Amino acid sequence: MALDTPLRRLFDYLPPASPGALQLPAPGSRVRVPFGRQRLVGVVLASADTSEVPPGRLKPILEVLDPKPVLDAAALELLGWAARYYHHPIGEVLAGALPKALRLGASDLILMNAPNVPGTVIHSQPMKNATSAQTPSRMANAAGKDNEAP
Repeated sequence: MALDTPLRRLFDYLPPASPGALQLPAPGSRVRVPFGRQRLVGVVLASADTSEVPPGRLKPILEVLDPKPVLDAAALELLGWAARYYHHPIGEVLAGALPKALRLGASDLILMNAPNVPGTVIHSQPMKNATSAQTPSRMANAAGKDNEAP
C-alpha cells in the first residue's frame, strides 16, 4: 500500500473486515486506511499472503473506495519508475498523479462516456459560484483578475 507521506516505504494492511468485501482490492485501487491518528487514502500496489510486520500490529483496510482501479498496470509501472528515477516516495508520486478529489477520497464521482473518451471521470457536483451564463472572463473577474484581451 502506498500512502501520501514523505516516507520512502510501502505499508501492509489486512483485507477489509466488512462482510461486503469478499475480494481484495485490485492494484491501482484507492482505499481508506488508519495511519496513526489519521485516516489516509492510499493506493494498493500488490497483495501478499504474508507480511514482515507482526500480525498483531497489522490493521484492516477501512474502506475500498474504487470498485475498479483508478490507475492501470501501465500507469503504476510508469509512476514507480518516476519515483525510483527521481528518488521520491512512491506514495507522493501516486498522489500527485491523481486529481485532488481522488486524493482526498471523494466517492461522489461518476463514470460517463464522453465523446471519443470512454470512461471519462466527471465530477457530479457543479462548480461553486458558477452559473451556466458565466463566461471565462466573468469568472476571471469574479476571481479578482483583470479582464484583458489576449
